[in-house]
Amino acid sequence: MDTLEFGKYVRKRRKAMNMTQAELAAKLNISDKAVSKWEMGKSFPDITILEQLAEELGITLSQLIMCDEEVKGLPCDNDALVKSAIELSKREMEYKKSRMFRRLAASLGGILVAMLILVGAYLKFAPRTITINLDVKIVEVTEDYYKVRTSPNTKDKTGMDFYLSLSDDWYKAFPIEGEVGDRYFITYQGKENMKDGMYLHNILSVKKMEE
Repeated sequence: MDTLEFGKYVRKRRKAMNMTQAELAAKLNISDKAVSKWEMGKSFPDITILEQLAEELGITLSQLIMCDEEVKGLPCDNDALVKSAIELSKREMEYKKSRMFRRLAASLGGILVAMLILVGAYLKFAPRTITINLDVKIVEVTEDYYKVRTSPNTKDKTGMDFYLSLSDDWYKAFPIEGEVGDRYFITYQGKENMKDGMYLHNILSVKKMEE
């Protein structure tokens, strides 16, 4: 079907029905720009609205598609065949949309499952933040830090060396004057995977222990 011929015919029938482009567009629930493009031969209506377009123009589907009001001698089943073709086209479009939706849903579902697996793995294996009490003894004193060693009273951390920076906030809150051999009870908050030789920054409390 030639789009220019189709456009001229739509324009002719619209005027015959005393309708403006805007009025026809409103009946079809589309924009008047779409109707304008049809009539200028720049585009063709969606196949799913051809039946309604024919009704609004006061003609049959066969007449609309043939762009001829004299198409009356064709078999009476002609319109039925056209309608069936349009209905099949509608169903195919709906099927494609539903298939695309299912694929999209499946993809999103897969992504969501992967994200949940990653989050679960992170929560399972990522170090937790803990608060732990350390029984320590100063083994080295410098201008910048205290090096301390945990005593046997510290569960699972016995014999580990840690550093306490004197520039951290804890030292402002607990300005101790420690010496080598002094014993302290420290409450520390941090990751559970404490390693030998690491700095302990988030000190919550420091209390000197009497021998």
